[in-house]
Amino acid sequence: MGFLDGIADIAIRGVVGYASSISEAKEAAETLAIAESQDGWISAEAFLAAYDVRIYDLQNDQYDIKIMKDRDFAGGYVLWNKARDCYHTGIGSDVYKKVERHFKGYGNESVFADSESGDEFVVSLFRLENTEYDDLQELGNALRKEFGQYPTCAVCEEGESSDTSTQHGILGLLGRLFG
Repeated sequence: MGFLDGIADIAIRGVVGYASSISEAKEAAETLAIAESQDGWISAEAFLAAYDVRIYDLQNDQYDIKIMKDRDFAGGYVLWNKARDCYHTGIGSDVYKKVERHFKGYGNESVFADSESGDEFVVSLFRLENTEYDDLQELGNALRKEFGQYPTCAVCEEGESSDTSTQHGILGLLGRLFG
């Protein structure tokens, strides 16, 4: 294959790859917009799939640009564990990223443990600019007041467990180390 054939091949793959990415990106944006609508909830699976949509990067000749990273925003989120009917709330300057991290194991460990054990989660998102609050901390306080805090022990059905071997977080760690 000659030089011009190689250039033409790259250009065709780029155009086809980019064109097929456009509809996926639009669909992802629509899915995430539902989570941002008033009383909008989407499944954690739908959120993760939408956040992970990638567009074709012609320079690297692969799908590797996470398009929603550029659309991330400052605000808050609510993760509702429907199986246990409890909520985790949070705030951040990159809300999409924060929510993804909870379900990838880099956020609230009880949320992650419950998600991994099969509990159904749904997600709702709040852009700070679309709320009545002036800063993230005010928004976070309002979300906690409205939804409460996620239980610290993923295996406890009600209240706190006195068995430190089953507790998560710092109490569980200390109990396992010194108990």
